[in-house]
Amino acid sequence: MTSLKKFFEWLAREPGYKSRIRYSDAEYFNISSKDVRIATARRQKSVPTIEQIKHAIQLMPNHTDIEQRNKALIAFSLLTGSHP
Repeated sequence: MTSLKKFFEWLAREPGYKSRIRYSDAEYFNISSKDVRIATARRQKSVPTIEQIKHAIQLMPNHTDIEQRNKALIAFSLLTGSHP
């Protein structure tokens, strides 16, 4: 049972909310097993190869400070392994 569902069940019992929220409203937060499988499915992500990243870095302009910063950020991401 999700925390949100438990919260709504509790809220339905509280004075001042009983007339507005029914206990059965918490059933809205039940999800089907199909939806659980969809939400937890592992998906293969397409990521560029190291060669593709190096090629992109070489093609990036570096005339302005901003362009140099952008190029450095991509290179840093490659070196630290922080790309997906």
